[in-house]
Amino acid sequence: MAWLALKPFALAAWRVLTIMIPIPLALIVAVGIWVHFDKSSAVRKAVDKAVTELVAGAEIDALEAQLAAEKTARAFMEGKAASLAEANQRFEDARIAAERANEGLSDDLEELRSKVPGTAVDQPLFDRLRNR
Repeated sequence: MAWLALKPFALAAWRVLTIMIPIPLALIVAVGIWVHFDKSSAVRKAVDKAVTELVAGAEIDALEAQLAAEKTARAFMEGKAASLAEANQRFEDARIAAERANEGLSDDLEELRSKVPGTAVDQPLFDRLRNR
């Protein structure tokens, strides 16, 4: 009995579905055919080529900008390296000069140590100190 009550509704639904389904299917088939033939069209190929050239041009521009930035950074670093080398050379020269001065002072110190302690003060100075 329930079937008899639903029969008019089922018939109406069947008619709607048989009318509605072919429309979307035909639309899907038409879009598929258009996409297939559009891939092989000359206009599509020209557009794809233009897009490829634009992308390649943008990549080349980006790489050129990166190269210019790296050249600038390299020039800066080379300048810093030259300054550092010059500073190192000045420091080395100062170290060598200080080492030579130290050797001279060491020689003077050794000369003073080699003197006999009794001759460090001469007799007139000793006499003057004793009178005070």
